[in-house]
Amino acid sequence: MYLVYQLVFLYISTGVYTIVENGSLCVSGMEENSKDMMVIIVSQFLSTLALGVHLLAGKYVSMSDFNLHSEKKLKTLFYSVAFILGMSMWTNYFSEMIDFPDYMKNVFLFTMKHPLGVLSIVILAPVVEELLFRGAIQGYMIKKYGNPYFSIFVSSLIFGLIHANPAQILFAFILGLSLGWMYYITGSLIPSILMHFVNNGSAVLLSFIYENPDTSITSCFGQTGAVCISIAGIVISLLSVLFIKKDLVTKTIQK
Repeated sequence: MYLVYQLVFLYISTGVYTIVENGSLCVSGMEENSKDMMVIIVSQFLSTLALGVHLLAGKYVSMSDFNLHSEKKLKTLFYSVAFILGMSMWTNYFSEMIDFPDYMKNVFLFTMKHPLGVLSIVILAPVVEELLFRGAIQGYMIKKYGNPYFSIFVSSLIFGLIHANPAQILFAFILGLSLGWMYYITGSLIPSILMHFVNNGSAVLLSFIYENPDTSITSCFGQTGAVCISIAGIVISLLSVLFIKKDLVTKTIQK
């Protein structure tokens, strides 16, 4: 369903663009220039928006998924943010160490230069992707098969593979595991949407702060500093998980 929306809107946007530019549907002359990239940005925005509307209108996600079942809502959200920030500290470092090829780097950099692209990355994608992968897919699997951790694994694997970029697949999978666990343990999409928002938003913010796209934790803080930041991130992540699980959660997704 996700790919269908992406492809349909990409073809529609490409078709309109080529007719306006060339007077025909021939796309052989399209080049990787700013106009071509804007076609991609617009198509991604529209496809993601349409998918979100479809998920809500089709009731693939229950409105109860937007209720945070905790007597300490603000603390739950606070530790959710601490959890994802801690994760970013060590996953970014490991990403640098593994150094998978990043085929979407130029697209990402271009997207962040346009308000519509930033809106898609920071706001729309976190909401719609959580509706789809956590609310619709993971929620359905938990209710159907009764195995929450298998459901978290499968939905996270799909989430990782759908990114289709070597530099993102593994770490999107790890991110999916954390978001899936938060959705299961709280019974609400609110913490996972917030975590997803912080994850994407921090990436965009850092891209504005550091103009060089090749800037890394190691280049900024040195090898020792990068290792210390990574260890601190692991500690923050674990403490956040323990606190959320023991003191804040009152409801999980029901079978």
